[in-house]
Amino acid sequence: MRRSNQEIRKSIFDAVSKIVKEHGFSKLSIPLISEESGVQPNVISRRFNNLDDIIEQYVERFDFWLTYFPEDRKSPNTRVAFQNSLEDILDIAWKKREIQRLLSWELADRSSLTMAVTQRREEALDNLLSNYDKFFNGSSIDLRAVSSILISSIYYLSGFQDKSTFCGVNMKGPEGNLIVSDTLKKIVNWAFDDLEKVKEKEMARKLLNKGYPIEDIMEITGLYENEIERE
Repeated sequence: MRRSNQEIRKSIFDAVSKIVKEHGFSKLSIPLISEESGVQPNVISRRFNNLDDIIEQYVERFDFWLTYFPEDRKSPNTRVAFQNSLEDILDIAWKKREIQRLLSWELADRSSLTMAVTQRREEALDNLLSNYDKFFNGSSIDLRAVSSILISSIYYLSGFQDKSTFCGVNMKGPEGNLIVSDTLKKIVNWAFDDLEKVKEKEMARKLLNKGYPIEDIMEITGLYENEIERE
C-alpha cells in the first residue's frame, strides 16, 4: 500500500531518531536513513535538500530547546522558579538520548548547522536568565557564570548515567539524578542567599546612617556587626 507524504516523513524522522539514539548524529547518512526507514533515497531527496536539511528539520520538529523554559511560570524571578527551570533541563537531558547525542555531536563537529542549533539554545537560555539579571546587579554572584557551570554540568553528567561514577558519585539510574538534583538546589540557594544578604546589608547601612542603634539593626537584619558597612 502506498504511503502518504505524512507517513513517509514520519518514517524518515523515526529512522533518524533510532540512528541518533544508537549511533549519534555523526553516523547519519541518507543511505542509512533509507535503509532504516524503508524509503528510497530518491524519495528522500525529493523531500529534503540534503542531509543537513533533514537534521535541521529533525531538531526543529522535536523542539529540543525552546520548550525547556515555559513562559507561563508564575513569579519568574524567584529561586524556586529558577530551580524548576534547572530541574526541567536536568530531566530532559537525563531522559532523552537524542539530547545527549546532540551535545556530543556539537562538540565534535563545529559546522554551520551545529552552530545554528547552539545559537537557538543560547537564545532560549538568555531569555530565561534575563528575568534574573536585574535582581543580581550589585551582588557578588554572577548568576550567568553560575548558570553556565550548572547547566554544562547537567549536560556532561547526563552522559555518565549508564557508564560509571564521576568524582566518586554514582551516576547510574535515578540515584545519580537525585544527587545532582539536590546539589543543584543547594547551589541555587547559595546564590540567592548571597543576593538577599546584599539587600540586607544595604538596608542596614541606610538604617545606620539614619542613627539607628547597631544592636537594633543586627536584630532586624540578622547580620553580624562586622557585616554592617558604614559610609
